[in-house]
Amino acid sequence: MFSEYKFKVLEEYRSKRDSNSISMNLIHPTPAKIKAECLNVLEARFSRKDERMLTAFFGGMNGEDEYRTAIKKIDGDRFKPLTNFLRGNTQATDESNIELLAWLIDFEPRPYRVRKAESPDERSEILISDDHMPMLAAKNLKQKLFNGKQKRQFLSLFVALLALAFIFQHYTKVGFSPLHHPFSGEEQCMYWAGDQYKPVLCNVKIENRPVYALDIEKLEHLRMITKSDTITKKSIGHLWYAKINGKIEFYSASGYHPVYTNKPLKPLTLYMYTKYILSRR
Repeated sequence: MFSEYKFKVLEEYRSKRDSNSISMNLIHPTPAKIKAECLNVLEARFSRKDERMLTAFFGGMNGEDEYRTAIKKIDGDRFKPLTNFLRGNTQATDESNIELLAWLIDFEPRPYRVRKAESPDERSEILISDDHMPMLAAKNLKQKLFNGKQKRQFLSLFVALLALAFIFQHYTKVGFSPLHHPFSGEEQCMYWAGDQYKPVLCNVKIENRPVYALDIEKLEHLRMITKSDTITKKSIGHLWYAKINGKIEFYSASGYHPVYTNKPLKPLTLYMYTKYILSRR
């Protein structure tokens, strides 16, 4: 699970930091120092295996020279979430920041890859233990609940109920139902299709659209809200927006704009709701 990968990356960072075995830029990090360290690492040990991470973080690029240019041009604010996380100012951060940190400290093995479950039992355990589900240890289920067929039936029912509860909660807060993506598990990349991310094989070229490393969180939850009449007062605090070329765009999750990747999405406030939604009805 990614939570385990995140723990190991952070543990190695702290170990190297405490023993002064990493760059001074990372011992007392700031956005400017992290940006400088990105250039240093790119120059010292550029590797093809890191290109998905680099593309996801800095945008659709091709080759070391283009990544170097992208790093130099990127706004330093893009590194603030990672800086705050490493300083202990925040307790959580986006998966892309963990992947960037793994690259900066030369953590191995990287990048993180989703391990395929070998059996129906194991698939149920992975779903229940996922970071986006309530915490419920699969080992405790094995030891305390049911055995054999009864256990599998219980786990399947429990996972289904959790999924339905999550969908219902998201629907009532935001005012729309999620779209389903055709996802075979072989796709390790994705692209922005105009109003949502869609999974794709990494060797597929999408005309005029950059391809990013697969991010399950963004794939499942980040969508542009195309119908403003679905936005209600209940959406305040549960939707995000960005002003692009003088026009307000609304999104279903936080993060950065899927096209203008240096532009953060801001939470919908009562003021923005009144000015751009309520006043136009």
